[in-house]
Amino acid sequence: MDNTQTSETDKPTLNAKTDEHERFNAENYIATRLKHEMEYYDNRADGYRNRYLRYQTWIIILGAIIPIITVIDTSFTELSNWHIGSIASAIIAAIIAILAGVDKLQQTQSRWNIMRYCAQMLKREEMLYRNRIGDYDNTSDKDAKQLLVKRTEGILYYDIASTLQFSQKDSSNAADDEKKDATNASKTD
Repeated sequence: MDNTQTSETDKPTLNAKTDEHERFNAENYIATRLKHEMEYYDNRADGYRNRYLRYQTWIIILGAIIPIITVIDTSFTELSNWHIGSIASAIIAAIIAILAGVDKLQQTQSRWNIMRYCAQMLKREEMLYRNRIGDYDNTSDKDAKQLLVKRTEGILYYDIASTLQFSQKDSSNAADDEKKDATNASKTD
Protein backbone atom coordinates (compact mmCIF):
# COMPACT_ATOMS: atom_id res chain seq x y z
CA MET A 1 0.00 0.00 0.00
CA ASP A 2 1.31 3.41 -0.97
CA ASN A 3 1.69 5.77 1.98
CA THR A 4 2.26 8.87 -0.10
CA GLN A 5 -0.54 11.31 0.17
CA THR A 6 -1.49 13.84 -2.38
CA SER A 7 -1.74 17.27 -0.92
CA GLU A 8 -4.26 19.80 -2.16
CA THR A 9 -1.49 21.86 -3.74
CA ASP A 10 -0.41 18.92 -5.92
CA LYS A 11 -3.82 18.58 -7.55
CA PRO A 12 -4.56 20.64 -10.62
CA THR A 13 -7.16 23.17 -9.70
CA LEU A 14 -9.16 25.73 -11.52
CA ASN A 15 -9.79 28.86 -9.62
CA ALA A 16 -11.98 31.73 -10.66
CA LYS A 17 -9.10 33.51 -12.39
CA THR A 18 -8.24 30.55 -14.60
CA ASP A 19 -11.43 30.53 -16.58
CA GLU A 20 -11.99 29.44 -20.15
CA HIS A 21 -11.28 32.86 -21.63
CA GLU A 22 -7.85 33.08 -20.07
CA ARG A 23 -6.93 29.59 -21.31
CA PHE A 24 -8.14 30.47 -24.79
CA ASN A 25 -5.34 30.81 -27.29
CA ALA A 26 -6.23 33.25 -30.06
CA GLU A 27 -3.45 32.06 -32.37
CA ASN A 28 -4.72 28.50 -32.07
CA TYR A 29 -8.26 29.68 -32.86
CA ILE A 30 -7.01 31.62 -35.88
CA ALA A 31 -4.98 28.65 -37.12
CA THR A 32 -7.59 25.95 -36.56
CA ARG A 33 -10.90 27.70 -37.08
CA LEU A 34 -10.52 31.05 -38.79
CA LYS A 35 -7.94 30.07 -41.42
CA HIS A 36 -9.81 26.85 -42.18
CA GLU A 37 -13.08 28.75 -42.69
CA MET A 38 -11.41 31.43 -44.82
CA GLU A 39 -9.99 28.75 -47.11
CA TYR A 40 -13.34 26.93 -47.22
CA TYR A 41 -15.29 30.08 -48.14
CA ASP A 42 -12.68 31.17 -50.70
CA ASN A 43 -12.79 27.77 -52.42
CA ARG A 44 -16.58 27.54 -52.32
CA ALA A 45 -16.97 31.10 -53.65
CA ASP A 46 -14.63 30.32 -56.55
CA GLY A 47 -16.53 27.13 -57.31
CA TYR A 48 -19.94 28.83 -57.30
CA ARG A 49 -18.56 31.71 -59.38
CA ASN A 50 -17.14 29.36 -62.00
CA ARG A 51 -20.35 27.32 -62.14
CA TYR A 52 -22.52 30.44 -62.42
CA LEU A 53 -20.38 31.93 -65.18
CA ARG A 54 -20.30 28.61 -67.05
CA TYR A 55 -24.11 28.31 -66.95
CA GLN A 56 -24.63 31.91 -68.02
CA THR A 57 -22.07 31.68 -70.82
CA TRP A 58 -23.76 28.62 -72.28
CA ILE A 59 -27.19 30.21 -71.97
CA ILE A 60 -25.97 33.28 -73.88
CA ILE A 61 -24.20 31.27 -76.59
CA LEU A 62 -27.09 28.88 -77.12
CA GLY A 63 -29.61 31.74 -77.06
CA ALA A 64 -27.64 33.52 -79.77
CA ILE A 65 -27.55 30.41 -81.96
CA ILE A 66 -31.35 30.01 -82.11
CA PRO A 67 -32.03 33.03 -84.41
CA ILE A 68 -29.21 31.95 -86.71
CA ILE A 69 -30.64 28.45 -87.01
CA THR A 70 -34.10 29.90 -87.65
CA VAL A 71 -32.79 32.06 -90.51
CA ILE A 72 -30.82 29.17 -91.99
CA ASP A 73 -33.82 26.85 -91.64
CA THR A 74 -36.07 29.35 -93.43
CA SER A 75 -33.58 29.60 -96.28
CA PHE A 76 -33.26 25.85 -96.73
CA THR A 77 -36.92 24.94 -96.17
CA GLU A 78 -37.56 25.62 -99.82
CA LEU A 79 -35.05 22.90 -100.72
CA SER A 80 -36.33 20.28 -98.31
CA ASN A 81 -39.47 19.46 -96.39
CA TRP A 82 -37.41 18.78 -93.30
CA HIS A 83 -37.50 21.49 -90.69
CA ILE A 84 -34.20 20.58 -89.11
CA GLY A 85 -33.68 24.16 -87.94
CA SER A 86 -36.96 24.13 -86.04
CA ILE A 87 -36.05 20.87 -84.37
CA ALA A 88 -32.55 22.12 -83.52
CA SER A 89 -33.99 25.40 -82.19
CA ALA A 90 -36.42 23.48 -79.97
CA ILE A 91 -33.62 21.26 -78.63
CA ILE A 92 -31.39 24.25 -77.92
CA ALA A 93 -34.26 26.09 -76.23
CA ALA A 94 -34.84 23.01 -74.04
CA ILE A 95 -31.14 22.94 -73.11
CA ILE A 96 -31.31 26.64 -72.20
CA ALA A 97 -34.35 25.97 -70.01
CA ILE A 98 -32.55 23.10 -68.30
CA LEU A 99 -29.41 25.17 -67.67
CA ALA A 100 -31.43 28.10 -66.34
CA GLY A 101 -33.45 25.77 -64.12
CA VAL A 102 -30.38 24.04 -62.70
CA ASP A 103 -28.74 27.41 -62.11
CA LYS A 104 -31.81 28.65 -60.24
CA LEU A 105 -32.13 25.43 -58.28
CA GLN A 106 -28.49 25.51 -57.19
CA GLN A 107 -28.65 29.27 -56.56
CA THR A 108 -25.10 29.63 -57.83
CA GLN A 109 -25.06 33.43 -58.01
CA SER A 110 -26.55 33.90 -54.54
CA ARG A 111 -24.29 31.26 -53.03
CA TRP A 112 -21.26 32.79 -54.77
CA ASN A 113 -22.08 36.21 -53.31
CA ILE A 114 -22.63 34.83 -49.80
CA MET A 115 -19.46 32.73 -49.87
CA ARG A 116 -17.38 35.65 -51.16
CA TYR A 117 -18.89 37.98 -48.54
CA CYS A 118 -18.10 35.54 -45.73
CA ALA A 119 -14.54 34.96 -46.99
CA GLN A 120 -13.86 38.69 -47.18
CA MET A 121 -15.42 39.40 -43.78
CA LEU A 122 -13.34 36.66 -42.14
CA LYS A 123 -10.15 38.09 -43.67
CA ARG A 124 -11.14 41.57 -42.54
CA GLU A 125 -11.84 40.39 -39.01
CA GLU A 126 -8.43 38.75 -38.75
CA MET A 127 -6.70 41.90 -39.98
CA LEU A 128 -8.63 44.11 -37.55
CA TYR A 129 -7.76 41.78 -34.68
CA ARG A 130 -4.06 41.41 -35.54
CA ASN A 131 -3.60 45.15 -36.04
CA ARG A 132 -5.88 46.19 -33.15
CA ILE A 133 -7.94 48.44 -35.37
CA GLY A 134 -11.59 49.43 -35.11
CA ASP A 135 -13.44 47.77 -32.25
CA TYR A 136 -10.22 45.93 -31.30
CA ASP A 137 -8.45 49.23 -30.59
CA ASN A 138 -7.92 49.93 -26.89
CA THR A 139 -9.23 46.54 -25.77
CA SER A 140 -7.56 44.08 -23.44
CA ASP A 141 -6.24 40.83 -24.89
CA LYS A 142 -9.06 38.94 -23.25
CA ASP A 143 -11.74 41.25 -24.68
CA ALA A 144 -10.12 41.25 -28.12
CA LYS A 145 -10.05 37.44 -28.17
CA GLN A 146 -13.70 37.27 -27.14
CA LEU A 147 -14.64 39.80 -29.78
CA LEU A 148 -12.73 37.89 -32.46
CA VAL A 149 -14.56 34.66 -31.66
CA LYS A 150 -17.92 36.38 -31.39
CA ARG A 151 -17.57 38.15 -34.73
CA THR A 152 -16.10 35.14 -36.53
CA GLU A 153 -18.90 32.89 -35.37
CA GLY A 154 -21.41 35.60 -36.30
CA ILE A 155 -20.07 35.66 -39.86
CA LEU A 156 -20.32 31.87 -40.06
CA TYR A 157 -23.86 32.02 -38.73
CA TYR A 158 -24.74 34.51 -41.48
CA ASP A 159 -24.00 31.81 -44.07
CA ILE A 160 -26.16 29.27 -42.25
CA ALA A 161 -29.02 31.74 -41.81
CA SER A 162 -28.83 32.76 -45.48
CA THR A 163 -28.94 29.14 -46.62
CA LEU A 164 -31.95 28.45 -44.42
CA GLN A 165 -33.65 31.61 -45.67
CA PHE A 166 -33.21 30.50 -49.30
CA SER A 167 -34.49 27.01 -48.47
CA GLN A 168 -37.54 28.39 -46.68
CA LYS A 169 -38.19 30.86 -49.49
CA ASP A 170 -38.06 28.03 -52.06
CA SER A 171 -40.32 25.86 -49.90
CA SER A 172 -42.87 28.65 -49.43
CA ASN A 173 -42.79 29.42 -53.16
CA ALA A 174 -43.44 25.75 -53.92
CA ALA A 175 -46.27 25.67 -51.36
CA ASP A 176 -47.78 28.84 -52.88
CA ASP A 177 -47.57 27.29 -56.35
CA GLU A 178 -49.32 24.16 -55.10
CA LYS A 179 -52.09 26.27 -53.52
CA LYS A 180 -52.54 28.19 -56.78
CA ASP A 181 -52.67 24.93 -58.76
CA ALA A 182 -55.23 23.49 -56.34
CA THR A 183 -57.31 26.68 -56.51
CA ASN A 184 -57.17 26.70 -60.32
CA ALA A 185 -58.07 23.01 -60.47
CA SER A 186 -61.08 23.52 -58.20
CA LYS A 187 -62.29 26.43 -60.36
CA THR A 188 -62.19 24.31 -63.51
CA ASP A 189 -64.12 21.44 -61.87
